[in-house]
Amino acid sequence: MRSLVDAAVHASTAMREDAWLFAVIQDKNLLDRLSDSAKEMVRSETQGSDSQHARHSLDLVNKPDFHVFYNAGTLIVIYGKFHGPVVVADCWLAAENLLLAACAKGLGTCVIGFAVSALNTPEWKTELKSPLK
Repeated sequence: MRSLVDAAVHASTAMREDAWLFAVIQDKNLLDRLSDSAKEMVRSETQGSDSQHARHSLDLVNKPDFHVFYNAGTLIVIYGKFHGPVVVADCWLAAENLLLAACAKGLGTCVIGFAVSALNTPEWKTELKSPLK
């Protein structure tokens, strides 16, 4: 994990700032709770929508055995340290480096869009010690 995060922090940045923080989660119970929270957020956000994307998302999260993190043993969350015009872009660049480093090591990895809303709630930011509440 250390080498993956190391690859992430060597990503290009727009303003030469280390605009990110990383939370490495390897606690199954925490991952399960976060998955359940993310699924509930998807249900809430898509309620009343009849779009194809909303229907597909609901079909996935309503399956009893669906786990947002595909039962992975590790989740690496990248949070921005502060608000700014390019912080999100910097975090995506760090994520890209991390994904490429994982692939080079033969590890399976992916971006989990389903979790973004849950991870940005005050409750999860507090639990994961994000600086932005």
